[in-house]
Amino acid sequence: MTQAVWCWFLWPIIGAALTIPDLKDVLVEAPKLPMLFSFLLSLAYGIGGIAFNISIRYIGFALTYAIAVGLSAILGTLAPLGTGTTRRDPGQTGRQRGDGRRGG
Repeated sequence: MTQAVWCWFLWPIIGAALTIPDLKDVLVEAPKLPMLFSFLLSLAYGIGGIAFNISIRYIGFALTYAIAVGLSAILGTLAPLGTGTTRRDPGQTGRQRGDGRRGG
């Protein structure tokens, strides 16, 4: 937990404060919705990292990594199918335009 607090919470804040002039003004003027999405995805990433580390402790390296790689393969294969981002035409290089021309 100490590593999680330092690496995922304190060091990013300290690094941003040291390298971004007027950090408070930048954060106040930033669009709210992208900031919310960034926060929520970062929160999910942190919770996933902690859960992964706890899994290693209780079920071991081999099984934890096998589950993680298996889930990554399944989600990486199925996610594009669910979002409709797969290409139907092997020659198509971009999204289909409404006028019938292909994007390039």
